Amino acid sequence: MDTAEIQPDKLKLRYERRNFFEVFIRNADSDFSLKLQSKQNKNNEHDTVWTCTIRQGDYQNQSTDHKDGQHFIDRHRTALIQRVNDTGPILDELMDWGLISSENYESVRALKTTQDQMRAILKPVSAASTRGKDAFYKILKGMKHLRPLISELEGSG
Repeated sequence: MDTAEIQPDKLKLRYERRNFFEVFIRNADSDFSLKLQSKQNKNNEHDTVWTCTIRQGDYQNQSTDHKDGQHFIDRHRTALIQRVNDTGPILDELMDWGLISSENYESVRALKTTQDQMRAILKPVSAASTRGKDAFYKILKGMKHLRPLISELEGSG
C-alpha cells in the first residue's frame, strides 16, 4: 500500500537459524500481503523470492498471555523456576529456534540444579523483548510434560 511504512526500507538478510520475524500492524482491519524481493537485476526489476498473505484472524487473535500488563513469563517466573524439573527439552527447543548458542546451552547444562538452570534460562528471556518472551512461552506450551503446569499457571491469572 502507498501508506505503508516499512523500516528499514532496505535490509541485508543473513541466516541465523531464527525462524521468526515481527510485523506490527496498527489499526488493521483487513488481510495484508508480505513480499520479499531480491535486489534489482540487470533490467532494473525486482525478483520476488517469497510472498505470504496474512489474514486478519491470524494476527488479531494472538494467544500470547498478557494480563495486567505483565507477560506470562514475568508473572510466573518464580513458579517456573521452582516447578520445572526437566530443562533438557527446553534447552533443545531454544537451540532449535536459534534463541541460544551452543556455548549458552552447555553452560546452562553444567549447572547442578534445575532451579539454577531455569534461572539461567529465564535471565535473558526476562530481559528480552515481548517477541523473545512470546517465543519462550510457545516453547513451554508445546512441551507435553509441561502442559499440566502451564495450564495451571494460565488458570491462576
